Amino acid sequence: MNTGFLITFYTSQNRSFEGQPINEWLVAVAKQMKLRGATVVGGLEGLDHHGLFHSASFFELADRPIQIQFAVTNEQATELFGQSTDFTLLRKDANRIWFYWTS
Repeated sequence: MNTGFLITFYTSQNRSFEGQPINEWLVAVAKQMKLRGATVVGGLEGLDHHGLFHSASFFELADRPIQIQFAVTNEQATELFGQSTDFTLLRKDANRIWFYWTS
């Protein structure tokens, strides 16, 4: 039996990393790593880890909450969080992205 994790990242549509929207950057990472799956979900509104309200309004979508989910094996999770220099740099800026994983 294969075991693994579902890793969920939380960010806003207006957040970027190295000049690219974070959700697009993460999907590119998933393709490069040949992950089992990656999904991007746009939310209407939500609260961040500081309790601040974020929403997509009629005139402005930049503050729209975004979820990016990866289905990964144990080995892929180790590779993603342990060896990727770019991902380590992104994780240091907690204002851009937040994540958790479940098994």
